[in-house]
Amino acid sequence: MSDIDPSTSSSDDPSTRRRTAFLRGGAVLLVVLLLAALIDAGLSLRHLRTAEAEARTTRTALESGGLADALEATEAATRAAVAAEHRLTRGHWRVAESLPFVGGDVAALRALATTGAAAADIAEQLLDAARPVIERGADAVVVDGRLELDLLAGIADALDRADVDGLETTRRDLTDLADRPRVDALADAARQVLDVTGELATAVPEAGETLSLLLDLLGRDGPRRYLVAVQNPGELRGTGGLIGFLAVLELADGEVTLAEPTGIDSDTAIDGTVLVPLGAFSRSTRFDIDAPAAYQSRYGSVGGATFLPSTNVDPDLPTVAPLVLAQYEQASGERLEGLFALDPLGLQLLFEAIGSLDVPDDAAALSEALPDPIPADRIAEVLLIDSYEELGGGSPERRRYHAEVAGAALREVLSGDWEPLEIGRALRGATDARHLQLHSAAPGEQRQLERLGIAGGLRAQEASDDLLAVTVVNIGGNKADVHVAHELQHEVRLEVVETDTGQQLWRDSASRLRIVNAVDVDSDPYISTSLLPTRPSEPRQTTGELGLVRSWITLWAPPGATLLGAEDLDGEPLTTWRDTIHGLQTVDHLLDTPHEQTTGVDIALRGATGVTVEGDRVTYPLTLWRQAKGIADHLDVAIEAPAGWRISDVELVTGGPAIGLGPAPFTDAVEVTARSPGELRLEGAMTADVRVVLELERDDGLS
Repeated sequence: MSDIDPSTSSSDDPSTRRRTAFLRGGAVLLVVLLLAALIDAGLSLRHLRTAEAEARTTRTALESGGLADALEATEAATRAAVAAEHRLTRGHWRVAESLPFVGGDVAALRALATTGAAAADIAEQLLDAARPVIERGADAVVVDGRLELDLLAGIADALDRADVDGLETTRRDLTDLADRPRVDALADAARQVLDVTGELATAVPEAGETLSLLLDLLGRDGPRRYLVAVQNPGELRGTGGLIGFLAVLELADGEVTLAEPTGIDSDTAIDGTVLVPLGAFSRSTRFDIDAPAAYQSRYGSVGGATFLPSTNVDPDLPTVAPLVLAQYEQASGERLEGLFALDPLGLQLLFEAIGSLDVPDDAAALSEALPDPIPADRIAEVLLIDSYEELGGGSPERRRYHAEVAGAALREVLSGDWEPLEIGRALRGATDARHLQLHSAAPGEQRQLERLGIAGGLRAQEASDDLLAVTVVNIGGNKADVHVAHELQHEVRLEVVETDTGQQLWRDSASRLRIVNAVDVDSDPYISTSLLPTRPSEPRQTTGELGLVRSWITLWAPPGATLLGAEDLDGEPLTTWRDTIHGLQTVDHLLDTPHEQTTGVDIALRGATGVTVEGDRVTYPLTLWRQAKGIADHLDVAIEAPAGWRISDVELVTGGPAIGLGPAPFTDAVEVTARSPGELRLEGAMTADVRVVLELERDDGLS
């Protein structure tokens, strides 16, 4: 018989009962906490989905110019994000985070709410600063013909004070947790919030830098004067076109005034054989200024820095602009703070945000056939084609028409009669396609312009990028370059090469430019007659060959590339010369394209891309740099992965709206048209730089 009395078993022990009651109570409490957490989780996730959806609505509204809708959506997103964060900061959530199985989901949900709230705080701060612009539009930005610099400065200050670092910290926390949730809806929400807030984290600092720079350029610290150079892409130059008109832009304390544009039409070929007075300066066309040795060596024989219409034969505006400004200073005695280069396609993009262009009465009286007002989407066509055909390219009437219309267009742009968001988007499109390029004589401001990609430099988008560029300069002296088609093909074959410093990625490239000449030989001689003077006094209209397009073709590539060959379209060898400038290597050829014919060049190069191969993955970035033109390039690019490697991912960045002048307007956006593990193909209308980034990974089974 047992000595233990059943009536005194451990289950009746007071301490045991207390422990049991405590555990039961704790379990009940835990269930309550979990229920509370589940309820909060459902509500918070709903709030976060609402915030994310409203944020996307904000982005859509901004893209379409709906500022009021953007404001309403942002306020709704802010309320939803704050509500989610409020629920997820309650005490029971800290307990829930420590639980097994569900703790990761709980932590991710809290990180989602924290990230959303951080973004909402920034959005609310910016909305408060920009509210006058959102509610009143241009009336808040321009008052009595003067830009409200204090308002813009307040927005710039809000952008500068935005806690982007705090947002990035919460995004890093969310990124670390994004792959942990076992709930699909939560994982999807994390990816979407990272996407939206990533755009915000990138856009805010860039917008702040841009607006701060704009305020400096607008003269917040004192009066500024800039040279405005209107380029004509009908006669191509490196930076976009022959400089046809000049004006001085004056900015002081928000007030913008414009001096009358002055025509500097040149009745000469690019080689400067015939000297013509430049009405803008009322002095000799020959200048004596210091130019970089590499520039002088390359362009001295075609007038270079001594003849203003030839100065921008080089495509790098940071090189060209100081030379143009030095010429202006030598001629006028005035030193200006910078240069704005603009062409009719840039004007058209701006007026698509403003409306039609009213033609001054004096200009309208010159021809009843030319439209008045000019519809926004026809400005480039009227200025570059119709006005020549109706008034005659070399006539005083055509020059007067261009001067009057250019002046009216610039004054309308500066009047402030537009919606800020729409004009801002138009400016971005114009700078992306280099139809508007800016240069500042102040080194610090110039570095900012270059960082923002609006300085017109011949550079890859990122310092680590491989680069290919093809430029065309008209050396026939006519206005034929909006009546032709340019077809550009690149075949790039990548190879992993063993070098003294390890494995490097090299490329063989075959580049082809075809020029399709459809110039109308019955049109105005200014367009159809290529100027090939034999005597300085010989008139333009009776020289040269009708319909001939004479082009200086240059293929630009990184230094050290080896020329494998240069041929015409029939496979016959071509005469080329090579040069080095701007840290790049060139292959040059002079190409004649007679009327109703197609000619072209094929140039093959081999060289290092600058990419080091380490491990089983490598990134290959390539910038296809694009010269500003009045026509779109018909682009066709094929990139082949190295043997034993495959393409695992592709990022494609294009920019600039497609304006298709020329005989066969081509406006389809550049896009990926074919992709296999070993090859990628891009096709479309190239109107701005194209950047393609390939992610490559080893695949030993790939032949």
